[in-house]
Amino acid sequence: MMWEAYKTKDEFKDNCQCWYQILDFVKSIEDTDTRWYFDICYNHYPEKRYSTIFKSYNTEEYKDYVLSVEAKFDEELRKYEFRVVKKVDNL
Repeated sequence: MMWEAYKTKDEFKDNCQCWYQILDFVKSIEDTDTRWYFDICYNHYPEKRYSTIFKSYNTEEYKDYVLSVEAKFDEELRKYEFRVVKKVDNL
């Protein structure tokens, strides 16, 4: 498997084909009690799949909160499909 990691938000925006859609998907998650911030994104090519990890506030009470989102290109639909892989928060 071939992959590369985007460690900054600028790298993420410059290299991820669906970065804006991923951020919109994260904003649309209603069953959460926190705000999510980009941490790292892995591009799994040639699968056309991105795994993006978000963290919450950098305080003691939120330190273990994590959100992992996968965006995978569906060839039939010709668009990216999004799903939450893991979500650890207070809800």
